[in-house]
Amino acid sequence: MFPIKTADEVIKSGHTVIYELGHIKWDQSLPPFILSVILLLTLPFGFVLKKIFEIIGGGTTEVNLKVDENLPNYFKALEKDDKQWLLEEENHVREKYGMKVLCDETMH
Repeated sequence: MFPIKTADEVIKSGHTVIYELGHIKWDQSLPPFILSVILLLTLPFGFVLKKIFEIIGGGTTEVNLKVDENLPNYFKALEKDDKQWLLEEENHVREKYGMKVLCDETMH
């Protein structure tokens, strides 16, 4: 078996997929195996599950909600101390790194 005579030589380990599937142990490798099987079965057939959910009424549906809570602009809603901290932080970033996080209109 060793040393390898050529670069494309296949090393036979004696392990096969059929052998490994027949000797699965109840240890830490079983949960990832189960998740892999579930993913392999659901990903290709996801459209089937989606159709089933649509038929029985589950899944996601589009809903156009128009909610107006009369909330003010974020920067107008900030308390005075929080706004001051935000402006000082922005000035620090602009001076030290030469980068703008907030728009100039927001700063005034």
